Amino acid sequence: MVLYNLLLNRDIVLALMKKLIVVWICLLLVAGGAFAWYATNNSNDKVATKLIEKLSVRDAKVSGIYRKPDCEIPTGYILKNIGNGEFFRVICRVYYIKDSTKRWRDMTCIGNFGLHPMLDHCYQWVPYQDPAFAPFKPH
Repeated sequence: MVLYNLLLNRDIVLALMKKLIVVWICLLLVAGGAFAWYATNNSNDKVATKLIEKLSVRDAKVSGIYRKPDCEIPTGYILKNIGNGEFFRVICRVYYIKDSTKRWRDMTCIGNFGLHPMLDHCYQWVPYQDPAFAPFKPH
């Protein structure tokens, strides 16, 4: 009976509809903003990772590369104390064969999402010392 009386009151129905429309618009804006943020960061990660992989292999200065390097995701390693959140530092493990032994070299790559290109080189993080092969698990 109460619902029937509410439906008969046109002003109440219109006010409820307006509130629902406002709620739906807010939800769509929030979802759209989240998607835009994800798409931008995902795109930045893809572009940066592709460049990081290429530069880490080049700057490792080794031959006998036998697989694609493993690299950390740049947006997961933002340098908090520098700039406005555009600087990142990642480690890539470059895999190669020397004297019939599988080896790796860890490379550090520092870049800036605001620059084009985002980075132009990587450098060796820790000199290779142990012939034992340790798997790399990017975070």
